[in-house]
Amino acid sequence: MKKQVTILGAGITGLALGFYLKERFQDSIDLKIIEKTERPGGWIRSVQSGPFLFEQGPRTLRCSGGETTLELIDKIGLKTDLLYSKKEANIR
Repeated sequence: MKKQVTILGAGITGLALGFYLKERFQDSIDLKIIEKTERPGGWIRSVQSGPFLFEQGPRTLRCSGGETTLELIDKIGLKTDLLYSKKEANIR
């Protein structure tokens, strides 16, 4: 019998947890992710305004020391979609 797993919240943490649980346990679990808002992603979102793309969220992604995050990005097929900040943007 499959184990029932429910994750409350489809923010980046809930979605990443769901991804890793399905990767690890595959068909031996029945996974549900419940989100109270109309869209997944939590605070993270992209907003296009004219020619500008605004990335919104609690923090930006810092890749130094974040190999696990980069592995996840690669596994879900988003590596080619990464946008890197310019060196001038390091002073915030």
